[in-house]
Amino acid sequence: MRSISAAVLILLAVVGMVCALPTMWAKERLVDSDGFTSMTAPLAKRHDVQRVIADELSTQIAASVGNAVPAAVIHPLATKYVESDQFPQDFTEVTRQEHDWLFNSPGAGTGPGTIMSVDLTNMANRLVQNFGLSVRIPGRITIPLSDSARSGLEAGRYKKLGDRTKQIAVISLSVVLIAALGALLVARRRGMVLVSLGVGMIIAGVVSWVSGAAVKGRAADEVSGAASAPKQLAQVIINHALADLQRWVYITGAVGVAVIAVGLLVSLTLDRAANSRY
Repeated sequence: MRSISAAVLILLAVVGMVCALPTMWAKERLVDSDGFTSMTAPLAKRHDVQRVIADELSTQIAASVGNAVPAAVIHPLATKYVESDQFPQDFTEVTRQEHDWLFNSPGAGTGPGTIMSVDLTNMANRLVQNFGLSVRIPGRITIPLSDSARSGLEAGRYKKLGDRTKQIAVISLSVVLIAALGALLVARRRGMVLVSLGVGMIIAGVVSWVSGAAVKGRAADEVSGAASAPKQLAQVIINHALADLQRWVYITGAVGVAVIAVGLLVSLTLDRAANSRY
């Protein structure tokens, strides 16, 4: 009876791990605003991201002043700005703005189908004030990322999904902890319980890896209707997020291997010694 109970609890723990790993990662690194900006912050140092932002800033500033200063003149200063220490903070503000648009409920005056616009005003003003650009920005510089409500970028697009993900993450992690502890308490061979839990961690990692690759394609489809520059940035963020998930998978797999090793050691020593007494 104890063996059957332990087996059922181990199965519950493994199923919980398969759910907990990807949802906990999503909860901490996608749904949470601070987690998302922390994850995407290193992108501000990437040259391809800097190039896209510099191109967009040059075009938008030139358009805002009626091309009184050509984009070709602005671009070298914009490049200098995105390569400076001031750019990462502004980039983080923009990514937080994008995240909150998608994962928070639409604000007052914003309908559920309203498409995201990125506000580059702070970046433009920083460029004008600190990098020798002699123009006056007449108003706010906002870029609608798409003219289609089918772009996947409408306000509050992922609010319900984010809330559901947080709930699943907490519940599945609770199941893992309770079931794993219960299995260790009722089992006679605790070493084999640890081995099974370690294998479960590796299985969870493999499933998360495969799921991440599948979700990457879906995410790319979601932003396929975006304008060119935002679409390029979205693709970079998607690839970076998948790499971040894979780091979680590596860590989980390494912990799983360690738990298996501990379990084998316990089986060869403590469990064998306990069985020899009977």
